[in-house]
Amino acid sequence: MKKQSYFSSRAFRKGSLSLAITVVVIAAIVALNVVMTVIEQHYPLNVDLTADKDYTANLEGEYLSFVQGIDQPTEIFVCASRDDFENGAFASAMVQKLSLADYYYGTFSDSTIKYARQVAMFAESFTATNSNISVDFINLNSPSEASPVTQRFSSEELQYGDIIVACKHTTPEGMEYERYQVLPITDLFTTQDNQDIYYASQGTMSASDITGSRLVNSMVSALYIATRDKSVEVVVLDNGVSEDTANIMAQFAALEMPSLEKFLKKNNYTFTTVKTLNNAEISETAQFLIIPAPQKDLSKAEIDAIDQFLKNDGKYGRNLIYLASTDQPVLPNVEEFLAEWGIEVLPAVAFDKDYATDLTIAEPADSDYTADMDKEKEFFAPTVYRLMRTSFNSLNGYTTTKLLTTSDNWYGKPITEEVVEDWDPETSPYKGQFDLAIKSTYQYLASSTAEPVESNVIAISGMPFFGVDPAMGEDILTSTAYYNSTFTLNLFNDLSGQDEGVAVTIEDKVINTQSFYAEIQNKNTASVVTWVFMLIVPVSLFAISLIIWIKRKRR
Repeated sequence: MKKQSYFSSRAFRKGSLSLAITVVVIAAIVALNVVMTVIEQHYPLNVDLTADKDYTANLEGEYLSFVQGIDQPTEIFVCASRDDFENGAFASAMVQKLSLADYYYGTFSDSTIKYARQVAMFAESFTATNSNISVDFINLNSPSEASPVTQRFSSEELQYGDIIVACKHTTPEGMEYERYQVLPITDLFTTQDNQDIYYASQGTMSASDITGSRLVNSMVSALYIATRDKSVEVVVLDNGVSEDTANIMAQFAALEMPSLEKFLKKNNYTFTTVKTLNNAEISETAQFLIIPAPQKDLSKAEIDAIDQFLKNDGKYGRNLIYLASTDQPVLPNVEEFLAEWGIEVLPAVAFDKDYATDLTIAEPADSDYTADMDKEKEFFAPTVYRLMRTSFNSLNGYTTTKLLTTSDNWYGKPITEEVVEDWDPETSPYKGQFDLAIKSTYQYLASSTAEPVESNVIAISGMPFFGVDPAMGEDILTSTAYYNSTFTLNLFNDLSGQDEGVAVTIEDKVINTQSFYAEIQNKNTASVVTWVFMLIVPVSLFAISLIIWIKRKRR
C-alpha cells in the first residue's frame, strides 16, 4: 500500500485551514489597525463616556454651520503636549494663570481636571467637524517642535497653554499674508472669587473658582477672525470725558467704550482712538466712527470732518455711531448736524408719570435688527435715556428708521433747568412715545458706477446700552439675560457687510460643569466605533469561531 504523503493528509488540510484562518484574522486586524490609525489622524475618536458628559463642549446652531463651512486650510496650535492634559501639567498652568483656589488647598479639584481635559478634546474635535482644520499639540520645551511655531509667530510672546488659530490668505495681486489669533488660558474660562479663602486669610489672599468654560465662543471667535480676509476698522473719538472725575455719567462713558471694544473684537472688529476729528488721523479704510457722549460741543471744523468721513470722496459706505447722554449740555453744532439727518435730540430725559421715575424700558421698533428677538429676553432695563425723535421719514435722500422706542405714555423731564421735587409731568412740552435708537441713511447715486451707495448715522440715547449698568457696574454685553448684545451685532454686522455670506454672532455662551450634557461633536463617528469594537467585532469573531468548531466536530 502506497504511503500517503503528509501534504495530502487530513492533518495537513486541517492545519492549513487553521493557518489560513489565522493569517486572514491577523491580516484583517493589521488592516483594521491601519485604517483606524488613518481615521484617528483625521477624525479623533475621543469619546466622552462620563455620565454627565463632563468633557464635552459642543458646537451647535450657527457656530456649527460656520465651522463646517470653513473652506480654506486653517491651523490650530495648542502650546502644550497632549499628555499634559492628562498628567496634570495643563491643570497646574490653569491654577497659576487663573489664581485658582486649588493652590490654596494643595490639590487639583475635580472640576479643574475635567476642564483641562475638555480643552484638549474640544480642540481635537474640530478636525472631525471640518477636514480643512488641523490641530497640533506643541511642546514648547522641545526645540524641534517649538521653533517652527515660535519663528512663524515671532511677534508674539507665546506662553505655555496658548492656543493659536491661523489661516493664510492671498491678495488679488497674489501676495500671501496670514491672519491669526492667540488665545491665552485666561480667555478659555470664567471665574469668580472664592470668598471662603478671602475671609479665612483675612483678606491677605485672593483665589478664584472656575464657573464655566468659554471654549466654544472663544475658539469660534478666533476661527472667525483668522478666516476672514480682513477686519472691520472702527475709530473712536476720545474727547476727554474720562478725565472728568466729577461727572458720574462721563465716567460710565469711559467704561462703556472698553466694554463695546472687547465685545466687538471677538467679532472681527479692530479699534483705533483719536484725540481730534482730523481727517489725517482717521484711517482711510475705517468703516465706523464712534462719538461717545461728548461733554462739549464739536467745532464747525470737526463737524465738517464728520461730513467728509461719511461722504468718503463720493464712495460713502461709512457709519457714524453717536452715543447721547442724559448728563450732556445742549450741543448746538452736534444737534444741528444730527437734525440734518432727521434725528432730533431733545433736552429731556424719559420720565414715567405712573411710577414717578426716570427709569425706562426700551421697546423694539419694527426693524430687521430686532426681527429675531427672543420673546423671553428684553433690552437692558431699567436705565436712563436721553430722549430723541425723528423729524421726518424721508427727505432729500435721507431716510430715518426707528430701532428702539419708549411706550406711548412717557414724558420728558427737562435736563437744562432745575426741576423741583413736585414737578408736574403734565407741564412738560414733551409727551407720548419717544425714540431711543434711530438709524438715518443717506443714499447717493454714484456717477462712476450708476449704483446707489449709502452712509448711515445711528444715534443711541442710553449711556449704558452698549456697556455698563451705572447702578450695578454690570457688563451688559456679556449678559445672556438681555438682547443688547444680539441687537448690537445685528446692527454692526449689517452696516459693515459682515452678515453677507456666512454670518456668525460671537456672544458669551458659558458652559459650566452641570451643563455638559450635549452630545459629543464627533458623535456619529464615535457611536460607530463604539458599536464596532464593543459589539459587532466580538460577536462576529465568536460566531465565526463557533461555526468552525461545530463543523470540525461533526467531521
